[in-house]
Amino acid sequence: MCLDIPVKIHSIDKDNNVFVMFNNEKTKVSDAMVKVTKDDYVFLRDTLIVGKTDKKNAEEIMQIVN
Repeated sequence: MCLDIPVKIHSIDKDNNVFVMFNNEKTKVSDAMVKVTKDDYVFLRDTLIVGKTDKKNAEEIMQIVN
């Protein structure tokens, strides 16, 4: 079973590489399926962004998961 994790987009560099903070590490992710901007909340599967969400929903899900 796969679990999509809600995370916040940390930064996008000049080459359009997208990064999130996950487990206190800056991780490069792919926005090939969903285009994003800094501070968007997204669902992440491995390193692929599979959808967007809002802050409230992301926080509610993380409270349940943690």
